[in-house]
Amino acid sequence: MWKSPHCQRRQLLFALTGGLAGSAARADSLRVFADEDYYPLIHRQAERPAGLLVERLQRSSAFSGDQFVIELVGLNRALMLAEQAEGGVLGLSYTQERARWLDFSAPLMHDDIAVVVRRGQGFRFRGLPDLYGKTIGLPKGASFGDALEQAIQRGDLRVERDWALVRRLRMLLAGRLDAAVIGGGALSLQAAIERDPDLRGQRERFELLSQPLYLDPLHLGVPKSMQLRALLDRLNRALSRMPPAPTLRR
Repeated sequence: MWKSPHCQRRQLLFALTGGLAGSAARADSLRVFADEDYYPLIHRQAERPAGLLVERLQRSSAFSGDQFVIELVGLNRALMLAEQAEGGVLGLSYTQERARWLDFSAPLMHDDIAVVVRRGQGFRFRGLPDLYGKTIGLPKGASFGDALEQAIQRGDLRVERDWALVRRLRMLLAGRLDAAVIGGGALSLQAAIERDPDLRGQRERFELLSQPLYLDPLHLGVPKSMQLRALLDRLNRALSRMPPAPTLRR
């Protein structure tokens, strides 16, 4: 018997949520979408999802019983698929705008949001206000929390956005940026330099400011329309029982 896509979608959601009727004790399976270039937290290795954040979510299954099928699709597509209630999104910063349509887990770990400058062009940096008036490179589609977003909206920062960290670093060397903001701390910077032959020869021209912009809590976000708060509650309990998350060394 032919079934409409709408009917099939309802049956899929029913299967994912275990029917939602007194199913808090049941284990669920959830598709989870994520960025594919967020080293060392989320990345592709031998055509499979890898990274510190991926490993932490997968290990939570031993404590909660829930299974997570992780697909690396890029951040923008991940958010688009979540808006269509196709699954959750891994590695999200909490923002008020996202909280209107997403339920958030407790933080799985914290990201070291670092500031990179050209060597010899550093400046006194103790926090976000020290970036005011400068031209800053940021990744497209990403958000590093409400404070930074509000500063951008007020015009305190001039922002250039790109799709790849390698491009951001090239813009920095070309003098088009005063600083580049990156997730993943020193490990992310080193990996980006190693991926690009031109940057490898200029690694000494980069300087990572000693003070991070901040430590960004990273969550699993699930559309409210999927009604999977019970799954997130089980994940939160699992995280509380797991060993502490790894720290990104600078």
